[in-house]
Amino acid sequence: MPGYGDGPGYGSDGGSPPPGPETRALLALLAAGLTDAAIARAQGWSERTTQRRIHRLMAELDATTRFQASLTAARRGWL
Repeated sequence: MPGYGDGPGYGSDGGSPPPGPETRALLALLAAGLTDAAIARAQGWSERTTQRRIHRLMAELDATTRFQASLTAARRGWL
């Protein structure tokens, strides 16, 4: 996934590499409660690209909700 592995080392979960700056920005916007459309505008992406990136990120975090994704990311030290 683009944005992953851009930083040194691995996440605090000992598994996946920490996200890069683009993915961290996406996580911050998700945690702030923005809609897909608002995230797309903020990042300069299409809404469909934003939805795909969120879906992949949630799968990576094994999350079923946006809240769960944010919580898991925070626990891994990604936020």
